[in-house]
Amino acid sequence: MADDGAAPEGGGKKDRKPLIMSLVVGLVCLLIGGGAMFFLKDTIAGPPAEPEGAEGAAAAPAEAGAAGTTGAAGATVAGAPAAAKTAVVELESFTLNLKDSAGGRKLAMKLALEGPPTLQAAVELRKAHIRDAVITLASDYSYLDLDGADGRLRLRDEIQRNLNTVLESQGVEVQRVYYTEFVVQ
Repeated sequence: MADDGAAPEGGGKKDRKPLIMSLVVGLVCLLIGGGAMFFLKDTIAGPPAEPEGAEGAAAAPAEAGAAGTTGAAGATVAGAPAAAKTAVVELESFTLNLKDSAGGRKLAMKLALEGPPTLQAAVELRKAHIRDAVITLASDYSYLDLDGADGRLRLRDEIQRNLNTVLESQGVEVQRVYYTEFVVQ
């Protein structure tokens, strides 16, 4: 009676042993194969393939430099036609007092403008107007207005609209404004 709850001899334990052994062997093989693939992946796969048009995209900046573009850095989207070139023009730094700053808060920022290849020449012609528009607009912001991403994005969008108004007489439109430095002190 003491053995009533015990499993019968020759029960399920002996049937499971080959199954467990084959699972363990299979798992060990997978681990060894995975480790080998991890360490040998560069040897097996070879060098990464270049996407189509990569040669043309690499040659385009060299040709643009040979053509004599000055000042503006040309950027081409991979696979895009040559007419889709844009220029990125960096402006001089801006340092200004913020509105309602009891503690004398200042904003120091640098901007880069993206637009058509003629942007560089238009910015040079209207440099004083551009600086005035940016300083006048940004100095109307307070520290709390610029606290957080929403305030900075709103300022950037307003700068873009104002600069497009300044540059419309040149027939140029700023497509994007980038902060390259932004410090509130």
